[in-house]
Amino acid sequence: RGSGGVLNSITRSGTPQWHGALFEYFRNSKLDARNFFTPEPEPVPFKRNQFGGTLTGPVRAERTFFMLSFEALRDRLTETKIDFLPDVPARRGVITDAAGAVLQVVPVSPRVAPYLNIYPLPNSRSLGSGVGENRAQQFQPTNENFLTLRLDHKINDRDSLFGRYTFDDASSV
Repeated sequence: RGSGGVLNSITRSGTPQWHGALFEYFRNSKLDARNFFTPEPEPVPFKRNQFGGTLTGPVRAERTFFMLSFEALRDRLTETKIDFLPDVPARRGVITDAAGAVLQVVPVSPRVAPYLNIYPLPNSRSLGSGVGENRAQQFQPTNENFLTLRLDHKINDRDSLFGRYTFDDASSV
């Protein structure tokens, strides 16, 4: 019975004096613990950089001011993806336990075999019952750039006008 959320966005206005600020935030995998689900003894590679700044100042003395803000994110994340797929014996119709003992033999229809070949072969351990584990490292780079420009103009003591331009560009693979 509601129309959704309400978002209020407030930006700072420019000032008659020049002001600025810069920031940098850096994080990497050197302080991370190893993920419980990955077999590697060390944490997977990870780097994150967030940086940017703001600048405010006058355009026309005591009348027009600006505020410029820029923020960027560079994220270099690697994750271990785990999938469960039919193992090699299951593709031939032989269901085994984790030790390799045959539990059941099931005929595989020639019409089904091409579809089983679509799945990649497991590259890790066999879990039994025809299921094998596939582990793969996935690199997921992300780039974001966010820019805001605001202009404030004082028309008279009671009236003012402002305009804002926002640019947001992001890509993630």
